[in-house]
Amino acid sequence: MVREPKGTGPAPGFSELIGLGATIGVCVGVGVFLGVLADGHWGTSPLFAIVGLVIGILLAVGVAYVEMRRYF
Repeated sequence: MVREPKGTGPAPGFSELIGLGATIGVCVGVGVFLGVLADGHWGTSPLFAIVGLVIGILLAVGVAYVEMRRYF
């Protein structure tokens, strides 16, 4: 069994990169949106918006890592 060296896989296509960008945007956007809703409900502005932003960013990084590791 011969292993290919890392970085020799096919490069991601345009549609895959657009999909990844949309996924990252949705992760961050949903996190902030839910945080703003929670802030409005409990009157804690901007606490949950910031928490939602951080959670959205962490989720986006995780998704990007999982999707892109097959290319590296």
